[in-house]
Amino acid sequence: MTLPLFREKFTYDPESGIVLWKKRYSNAISPDLSLGMNSKGYRNACVGGRNYAGHHIAWALHHGRMPCGQIDHINHDRSDNRIVNLREVTPAQNQRNSSMDRRNTSGVTGVRWRGDRKAWEATIRVSNKPIYLGRHASLDEAAAIRCAAERKYGFHANHGRAVAGKKAEARKLTPED
Repeated sequence: MTLPLFREKFTYDPESGIVLWKKRYSNAISPDLSLGMNSKGYRNACVGGRNYAGHHIAWALHHGRMPCGQIDHINHDRSDNRIVNLREVTPAQNQRNSSMDRRNTSGVTGVRWRGDRKAWEATIRVSNKPIYLGRHASLDEAAAIRCAAERKYGFHANHGRAVAGKKAEARKLTPED
């Protein structure tokens, strides 16, 4: 039922990621007819009193079906709805491509300085269970152990990177990603 509604109301350019209204329905919609942005940085649209995420609209219009799972923004930029930046994932897979926590001080996800132990401590969370990866003398050593664990447990290569435009720039995406 939703896909026909999306086809009726919107157009989508997969290269730019822009979802546009086919026609202006009220003055509340911006003059360029693009979708609005919510407080969390996602593009969205309200149709018939219901809010729809722009990345769901983009996915459905491009693939001709509604997503079965969640839609992950590979580069962590919630407003980037280019099709090469969107992938259908399970909730567990989505968690394995999270941005670096804004409170992180080490610069490496899952690694923190333990002043009481005078060591770098590495951990990883898999299936909502913490796994202790040990204490290490250097940040580089702890980061290498954490990186190996991410590969072992199938984390995305972008996991733990900063949100685009914040601490670091997200990797440029190609269709192979």
